[in-house]
Amino acid sequence: MSGRDGSTPGEVATALNVTTPTVVETADRMTAAGLLIRRRDDRDNRFVRLRLTDAGRALPEPVESERQLIEERVTADLTETERESLLKALAKIHRAASGLLNGPIGKGDSAIT
Repeated sequence: MSGRDGSTPGEVATALNVTTPTVVETADRMTAAGLLIRRRDDRDNRFVRLRLTDAGRALPEPVESERQLIEERVTADLTETERESLLKALAKIHRAASGLLNGPIGKGDSAIT
């Protein structure tokens, strides 16, 4: 969210490939936790802008540290080569899945059902 500070829920939803209601629900929880504030747009009162609080801006560092710790634990039994291969494969899967979100599945494409 920090890279999208001041965005509307719709803008955040588009950037994250999720629905606007999903962003609104998450924003509700973040607001209740004191991590986010909502403000009407200065130029167009129809829009609401989402802004992180100081507590919200401080959150990425501990979250990233915890993510790295979990990654290290779940890949501890892998060799460095296996770990690199896994991360490359996951990146390819992520790109392919993101591509599916951006358009309909056509002939020659497959989907998991």
